[in-house]
Amino acid sequence: MDPSIIPLFEQFKKAVSEDSMTKDYETAKKLLPQLQLKIAMQKFPDGHEADEEKKKFLLVARETMELALFFCVHDPKGMDLFERRYAQLKPFYSSALDSLGLPRSENECLIEGLHLMFLLSHNKVSEFYTALESIPVSLRSGNRFISYAVQLEQLLTEGAYSKVLRARESIPHPCYEPFVGMLTFAVRNDVAECMERAYESLDVATAKRFLLYEAGDTADFEAFVADRRWTIEDDNRLHFPKVKTDIVREPSLSFSWIFPESINAFSYYSRGGRWMLPSYPRIASLL
Repeated sequence: MDPSIIPLFEQFKKAVSEDSMTKDYETAKKLLPQLQLKIAMQKFPDGHEADEEKKKFLLVARETMELALFFCVHDPKGMDLFERRYAQLKPFYSSALDSLGLPRSENECLIEGLHLMFLLSHNKVSEFYTALESIPVSLRSGNRFISYAVQLEQLLTEGAYSKVLRARESIPHPCYEPFVGMLTFAVRNDVAECMERAYESLDVATAKRFLLYEAGDTADFEAFVADRRWTIEDDNRLHFPKVKTDIVREPSLSFSWIFPESINAFSYYSRGGRWMLPSYPRIASLL
């Protein structure tokens, strides 16, 4: 193995490791391409001694790819690289490497769980189910990293939006935080679109309840209102811009979604591999 790989790997690991007191992402960005190039150029001759070297090399290469994936999750500008990083890492979890005596990575289930969360948060529903099929059934319910993503998908399918937002309190690993944040943002925007179609105006307290904001989330609520370009008039009501409703769909038989504690909130349906929400043309008359 190229002797320069190990020192470079140690520097990169120190820059991004969760155990580090301070993370140096700028240094990591510079080191990672160099390390990846050396890993890609590595070659081994045949023979038993070479097998031992291969094993050491594969352990370093696998951990490098894992750290690179964790790095892109925490880097605000690195999420676009997640799929590429995952594709580079996936071969290192292949059973074909078992012949070399390579131990399974303790991060494998965490990585698979993050991949499921990535697909879920990016509305890649068909890919989510495909990825889930490749994971043993025992891990889907028995491993906390994978079961968290599975349960979150079930909550979205049921429309249990309040439970989706509360799921942020029980994330199994800090790397899940960005994905749960994306889902929270998407959930509130979907609810907001339904509100705009159903109402011309709505009192602030009810709007907060629909959007699942707590009493102390006033600043976040006001920022959300401003982002949607809603206005709050003197009558303490939210006024929505007019929305074109060129497609009218039949409302769901269950309207218990009006109350955030319901598990039927804004039931999802799948169309073209994306989670969509039905439009409710007249909801106000149900109150």
